[in-house]
Amino acid sequence: MLAESGVRAARLPDRPPDRASRGSRRERPPRHPDRLKHIAALGVAGRGLSFYAAQLPLPTEPIRVELTGPDDAAQRIRRSARDFCLRITQRRALDETSLAAIGEDARTWLENARVFL
Repeated sequence: MLAESGVRAARLPDRPPDRASRGSRRERPPRHPDRLKHIAALGVAGRGLSFYAAQLPLPTEPIRVELTGPDDAAQRIRRSARDFCLRITQRRALDETSLAAIGEDARTWLENARVFL
């Protein structure tokens, strides 16, 4: 069906398919991996939102997200920047990523991570 502008109108599903109906397809590597840093930065900036949305108190101890960098905090999140970005945008469950949380607050953050409500 053509819209008035002559551009084909897209029919979007009412809701995205659930995880089970998508199967276990492998994700392709991102075409622009340098853009992941912006999503990761949103995730780090949204740490307070993650705890707020889960109705949990915000930890007072800082958490260093170690996607790259030196080891200088007791609370840490390590491994793939891609997995971190997939987790904070709620595209993957924590147990479907390679992320490692060191410290209770870091683990709680990853369990509730989000960059939107």
